[in-house]
Amino acid sequence: MTEKSPENSGALFLNTGRRGVNAPDYVGTITVDGKRLEVAAWVRDGREGEFLSLHVQAPASGRAAPGKKPPYRRRATPEQVARAEAQRARMMR
Repeated sequence: MTEKSPENSGALFLNTGRRGVNAPDYVGTITVDGKRLEVAAWVRDGREGEFLSLHVQAPASGRAAPGKKPPYRRRATPEQVARAEAQRARMMR
């Protein structure tokens, strides 16, 4: 069965294979005018709070087809990060 996205729609998924700070937080595809495009999104901080910054491009040729998707890993909440940093600080005393 072939998978076809409805026109003018798409999906973003957490980028669990992220390598480096400049890699997108989310990746996915969108279908516009019958063409499938790649979408990348970064979580940014702005004056009004967090927002998504998007980049859309034609699929890169020559890229290896993705294999089995890695398991979903949820990003740590600010509270979890603060708790981990406090614990590390106590251990370094």
